[in-house]
Amino acid sequence: MKITWIVNNINQAGGVEQVVCGLSSFFSKELGHVVRIISVNSNETHIFFPLAESVSIQHLGIDWRTQTFPRLLKLIGNMMKSLDSDILLTCHEGISYATLLNKRKFNGKIIVTQHVSSDFLTPKRLLCNSIFFHLADQFVVLTESDRQSYAKLKCPSAVIPNAIFQPCHERALLNRKIILAAGRMEEVKGFDILISAFSEIADKHPEWKLCICGSGSQEALLREQIRDCHLTNRVLLPGMVKNINDYMRNASVFALSSRSEGFSLVLIEAMSHGLPIVSFDLPAIHEICGEGAALIARQEDIHDFSQKLELMVSSDNLRHSLGDKAYELSKRYSIASIADRWISLFQKLLA
Repeated sequence: MKITWIVNNINQAGGVEQVVCGLSSFFSKELGHVVRIISVNSNETHIFFPLAESVSIQHLGIDWRTQTFPRLLKLIGNMMKSLDSDILLTCHEGISYATLLNKRKFNGKIIVTQHVSSDFLTPKRLLCNSIFFHLADQFVVLTESDRQSYAKLKCPSAVIPNAIFQPCHERALLNRKIILAAGRMEEVKGFDILISAFSEIADKHPEWKLCICGSGSQEALLREQIRDCHLTNRVLLPGMVKNINDYMRNASVFALSSRSEGFSLVLIEAMSHGLPIVSFDLPAIHEICGEGAALIARQEDIHDFSQKLELMVSSDNLRHSLGDKAYELSKRYSIASIADRWISLFQKLLA
């Protein structure tokens, strides 16, 4: 089978890029399919995530976000005319729109994937997505709540969650006094809320530290907030790290403070290490964690999140109990299991 992805910039260190690299590598290396990635906004390869050498990459060198949509439409159309592939997958809205409007130029099947949670979209944007994505041979979302949101707008979709691409080989012992968080340092990830919540319990638990892995436009503001809270030696910002498994093995709690989240890859990776979770109340969290694997706080309620953190750091028994449940639930997201769902979908469409 010949499988092609069209992405914005495969060199970025985001969740979409991790998904594309992880699935592409498994499809190619483990299952023997021919896989290609077309990266619109890049000129050369500096990939952050592991990618099998058997996966080919084509760089178009066009920053489509600074161009007019008609130019993107023409660019994608010209590419699709000569594209020899059975399956074409897209995962960015603008690129998906342009791909679907050029659908007649492609002989294979087009699958649109959406990684942005429907609860983060305006009603106008959600409606626009529904109109366009209905044109795809298959529309795929990450959660059941997203499927229901699009179904209300008469846009059917299939649910395939993300997979764990960095499997755990050693569970966390939960004996280190470290609360871990990770992600892009952007407003949507809510690290400002997390720092404020930690500051409420920092004096009562002086042996505990907060470690936030990642980088982004909010980093300077977060460092200033840490100084203002007098937590310079208590809140650690190591930057974007490639060895996130090492950080997870040495942590005892994982905190997810996002204001919105489609399907958190780093969350299921943390669960695979047996880390208990403290999270805000997001639709995806209930689907991922089920009952009893996380302490869930009211959305954007700093004090409630702080109380949940204090419960977790105060009780060894609670941490181990929730950590065991998280570890068992994480097995649902193995790469082999999720890849099998994708291949079954491909075969169904091609049949």
